[in-house]
Amino acid sequence: ESVLLPLKQGLSEFPAEEIKKELTDDWYVSDESLERLLLETQKGDRYSLPILSLLYPNYDVNAVIYEQDHLHPWNRYNEMPGVFKANKESKKQYNSVVNLQLLQKEANIQKSDIPLKKWVESQTKGLNDVARKEFLESHLIPYVSLEEADIVGFLDERLKMLVNRLKNVLA
Repeated sequence: ESVLLPLKQGLSEFPAEEIKKELTDDWYVSDESLERLLLETQKGDRYSLPILSLLYPNYDVNAVIYEQDHLHPWNRYNEMPGVFKANKESKKQYNSVVNLQLLQKEANIQKSDIPLKKWVESQTKGLNDVARKEFLESHLIPYVSLEEADIVGFLDERLKMLVNRLKNVLA
């Protein structure tokens, strides 16, 4: 109303800055709502590809065929620790955007069901620590243990990483 009042009274220039301020002051996305979005969005859901596209803004999804890849492969879920699988939400979390990345189709076929730790080792073989860290960052893989036994810590850290990335992209 405060922005529109000058329009009714006549104005000399369009109040773009005032409108932007009015719209953005009330627009806030909490960490909790982003976490919920990431955890509830499953591979293949209608929002999974758009969310992954936001998380990987340098990937041209219109020019290159990307697939949604489970970082910890889906076929390895039964190999996860019993403590993780005992949580009734674990399967949903494992299939959520938190455990997904975009990979070019050929790379995804090559990766297949290779455990995450072995795949990262194969992709970073011969790289120094700086280059390895850049690889992990480009794939949004947290710098934590990638062992299947440490899946809970991995998913927790990746969730934090993805929330921060979305906040930066949406800011």
